[in-house]
Amino acid sequence: SYETILSVAAAAGLGQKLGVAFGLGVTVFDIETTADIGYASRVTAMGSALVDADDEFNFEIGSGSIAFGASKAGIGGAIAIPVVKKTTTATISDNAIVNAFAMRNGFNVATGDFAAFTGDTSQSGAIGQADLDYSALPTGKDLSFFNDRNATPITYSGFEGVSVTALSETGIELYGAGAAITLAGAGVQASFGYSDLDETTTATVGNNVNINQNSASADTDQAVNVAAGNDV
Repeated sequence: SYETILSVAAAAGLGQKLGVAFGLGVTVFDIETTADIGYASRVTAMGSALVDADDEFNFEIGSGSIAFGASKAGIGGAIAIPVVKKTTTATISDNAIVNAFAMRNGFNVATGDFAAFTGDTSQSGAIGQADLDYSALPTGKDLSFFNDRNATPITYSGFEGVSVTALSETGIELYGAGAAITLAGAGVQASFGYSDLDETTTATVGNNVNINQNSASADTDQAVNVAAGNDV
């Protein structure tokens, strides 16, 4: 599944004695993506059997306010808060029997790893070991201050057999802007953005599951792949 969301919270406060305005934007998402072979199911494939749950969620949120004072106070504020709960699950349920004989062309399947970099492809590497230049001591030269971070799932090509994979990708961009103008009086503004993420990504094989037990009729490339990966 794929989701792209844009949310904006804005407010303006004007003076001439007292003007107060606040904007609040709270967006809540509960996203479930599931791929499964059901309880006690029987699956036979001459080629491959793929159980793949994949979700990509991109969210842009902005908060901004303008406060104008003049002779008296003008106060403006805006707060934007995304709350995201994601569950991505791929599974072969209990007591299922799955045979994939690997006698057809293979597929690209996920390994659970990501190639991640910020603005410079030479910095790409496994997501768990991302060590960007200048990351130990952030400075103005650090590309992560200026460029978007990019992550691409790493795949294995030509896979044949049974594959259970779950991938979750989440990108959140927060923007804040504001202006306070005063002529002999106070102008106050504040813009604030905060994100709350709760993500669970799993690839599992249940109890008493039989996979590729009939190997006598299978190709020698017959294999099993179980992988899960999450990138934020």
